[in-house]
Amino acid sequence: MNRFLSLVLLFALGCETTTVKENLPPEQLNLKQRLERIRATYKPADCFSAAFGIESRQAGQSAQNADGSMRVDNVNKRVRLYFVEPIFGITLSHVTIRDGFVYLGSPRDAIVQIPLDRFVLSGLGNNSIRLPFRLFQDLMYGRIPEEVFSPQARYTEKGNRLLVDYEDAVSRVSYEFENDRLRLVNYFHKADRASARADLTGAFRNTPFPQTVELAGWIDGPPEKMIARFTGVDMQAVCKEVQFPITQ
Repeated sequence: MNRFLSLVLLFALGCETTTVKENLPPEQLNLKQRLERIRATYKPADCFSAAFGIESRQAGQSAQNADGSMRVDNVNKRVRLYFVEPIFGITLSHVTIRDGFVYLGSPRDAIVQIPLDRFVLSGLGNNSIRLPFRLFQDLMYGRIPEEVFSPQARYTEKGNRLLVDYEDAVSRVSYEFENDRLRLVNYFHKADRASARADLTGAFRNTPFPQTVELAGWIDGPPEKMIARFTGVDMQAVCKEVQFPITQ
């Protein structure tokens, strides 16, 4: 399977979709108000699309690059991602998520169908992170994971920053918000001792998307890094059945 298939779920980690109406700085709100405003900030659009460039870096190897596009249908919970070689526009891989399954393919490989609840995100190298899709599922659809609002979550307020820690039997994950924007995600898998860190920086033009998403994943040895830089966003895109194929 083409190596760029491993990148498909990493680039919606900034899909905030509405503007916060409350003008008070977050440090002047109580915790309940801050959480309500974060939830409102991440209220998903019915359909949106984005374009981005990808760069993957692995110790001792040259960087790999691709141009990606993403279309998300929140009404029907469908996602379509497409990756091409940046110079000649050659298709590298494509991914469709719909109807409880993930469909992975490329011009050189047959379509692989994976149940959504068994889909695991993997990286490019032996030291790469292996992440359950559920960690990114809500973010892919432009929402914040419900564990951020769980009674089991622990909160630390530091001025305009809010730190949220959540732990279960399988993993530990922490989220850091700054002025109601998600800026950092840290993940640790207890059994595999696999770790990942996602940093979201800047803002893409006048949209709520970050300018850059940088993911580092590691188990042993130096981390593998994958970087997405947004180049276009359409928060009023159209989502039609034909735009979410499973056979090509």
